[in-house]
Amino acid sequence: IASLSCFPGTTVASMTVGSITSEEEGDRVYLAACFRITRQTDPNQFRLPPQNESERRRREAAEMQEQMIQNQLLDVTRQVKVWMYDASENNNGRVAFREELVVPHATNAMERTPSTTKVADLAGNLVCGDEAGLQIFDATRDRRFQRKTALQFQYLCDIDCMEPLHGDYLAVSVSRKSTEAEEISVPSSAVRLQMPTSRGVYIVDTTESTVRAVLDGHRDRVTCIRPLPDGRLLTAGGKFDATVQLWNSETLTKVTKRDEDDEIKILTESKQMKKPGYVFDLIVLPDNNGSAVFAIAAARYN
Repeated sequence: IASLSCFPGTTVASMTVGSITSEEEGDRVYLAACFRITRQTDPNQFRLPPQNESERRRREAAEMQEQMIQNQLLDVTRQVKVWMYDASENNNGRVAFREELVVPHATNAMERTPSTTKVADLAGNLVCGDEAGLQIFDATRDRRFQRKTALQFQYLCDIDCMEPLHGDYLAVSVSRKSTEAEEISVPSSAVRLQMPTSRGVYIVDTTESTVRAVLDGHRDRVTCIRPLPDGRLLTAGGKFDATVQLWNSETLTKVTKRDEDDEIKILTESKQMKKPGYVFDLIVLPDNNGSAVFAIAAARYN
């Protein structure tokens, strides 16, 4: 139907599909993606020293060119590209997309600007995640994304995966990278999230900008999260854990209930599935006849 290209020297790191609802124009579907660098540099490119002034100038120009390319690629990883599908703009059967660049962080020469590593759709809002935290963007009347909420991690973290839950709740699997303070660019309005464990699946209330609970049932980082139609949740651990855990819906409903208790719940009780073991993705297969029965497909490492 259509081919959407990546920036040269990069590939897609994460992508998501969402729908934006408008009373005037109805629903519009968007695709968002963030990118990682794939271009390889030659470690021996500047190994030999220049022998004369002419070679020194050529080398200086080549080094400047290489540095410019690296800076451009870094800028790409800090952006999120959004393609908005617009059926009204189709021309002679051709699919039309409007492109937009979302830049979660303003570039600051005094601070390091993090690269966006994960994106997700949360009820029509675009969630962008990086090592510093989460930023949530909603669509304006002209279908442009603007920052709605910024949440800062207590520590720098790898985001292994994230999935929307019911309402405004988001499940985010994180692994702490460092406990040391670092000058990193974050929005001045960012709300800091408390992180009582070094890794786990954090249940984040994006409306209240707080962590409600942490699912801490794996011995390794969680690489896959899959909400189930009946309200339960599956989580899959990394190779040092190699298990799939099932979390019951009653527990999840209880910890996501908004009340006066602000204590973060650490949940460790889950049911370990006998199969499939070490997986890198889980997908729900609903019944085509419309019943409540469903199956789970797992992509498993050999």
